[in-house]
Amino acid sequence: MLDFFPGGPSLVVVFEDARGPVLKPDPLRDVPGARFLRKEGHSVLAVKTLRRDWFRAAALWAAMRALVAAGFFAGFGRVVFHGSSMGGYGALVFSALVPGSLVLAYAPQTTLDLRRVPWDRRYPVGSAEDWSDPLSDAAVAAAAAARVVVVYDPFEPSDARHVARLGTGNLLALRLPFCGHLPAAMLQGCGQLRPVWRAFLAGTLDAAGFARLARGRRGLASYWLHFGQAARWPAVKAACLARFEAIEPATAEALLLRAEVALAAGDAAAAEAAARQGLALQPGLRPLAERLLAALEHQGRLDEALAVALAALARAPGQGSLVLAAARLHLALGEPAAAQALARAALAAQPGQERLRQLVRQLDAADHGREPPLVARLVIPR
Repeated sequence: MLDFFPGGPSLVVVFEDARGPVLKPDPLRDVPGARFLRKEGHSVLAVKTLRRDWFRAAALWAAMRALVAAGFFAGFGRVVFHGSSMGGYGALVFSALVPGSLVLAYAPQTTLDLRRVPWDRRYPVGSAEDWSDPLSDAAVAAAAAARVVVVYDPFEPSDARHVARLGTGNLLALRLPFCGHLPAAMLQGCGQLRPVWRAFLAGTLDAAGFARLARGRRGLASYWLHFGQAARWPAVKAACLARFEAIEPATAEALLLRAEVALAAGDAAAAEAAARQGLALQPGLRPLAERLLAALEHQGRLDEALAVALAALARAPGQGSLVLAAARLHLALGEPAAAQALARAALAAQPGQERLRQLVRQLDAADHGREPPLVARLVIPR
């Protein structure tokens, strides 16, 4: 779906992220950022999808190529492609239709073709799309742009690997540590999203200037949350927790980090207490349930840990990490048939999940005596 809003001589083609068709199925919805861009005096072409298809629909490509053929893009002095995550992918890949254009993308994917990026299995719905088109790989498509600016968190492994796939000739990769997969949201939270956009458009955005603009994120609780989760040393985690709680005390997210700090320090009882407090505030927060079952498992309370895992699975059916944890606990409790049934049901619901497929293979092999049914032999991350 395309919405065009005429304005100034610069055209911004803005792509929505994967939340659009999920949170607001209404086809008349606004694409995030489109209103701001119109107020800035730009012409805006907003690109929306009916489903999370990573803009792979043939009809969309036909419509965009028709606009090229009709001279639509040539009527503007400057064309900018813009988006975040799935929208960042759209911005990168469709820039190939307008050589010499500009691209600003936040935490984008370059492709979800598992033959090219077997390490990114975060979006099975997107990976199931048709990626056979040569232009489906943004690492190739974006080479035609005059300038590509990408903002990402280098501590998000998959995001960093996608950025590494992009060519360096026209790329300015701006690191925003400890923002997670939402760099635009963090910049907006510290009031720097608009200054970044304006500097980008003016051609003055560089790594040093961006770093100065991004310093304000240190006043955000989300920064200290991501920092604390990424930190390896317990003392650093504890320091991040103190900064987090100074900004947002007694929130579910603060209690999540408190549970992580306690686990890192080997205090499973304190981790359990923090996780239970957090779940009382926000029962559906899956990472809290995972910390609770880890705390119970560390204390040898496997029955209780399994109950937590199964209750969390009831809220989030098929969630890979929970399925793996529940299967591990079933095995530890001497219930291989229950582990097998759980894994097979999860795989039937999500046949594209390779981790679940691996789990079923391992359980089947153990069941047929080809491998000893030992918990230690099951390659399942905790």
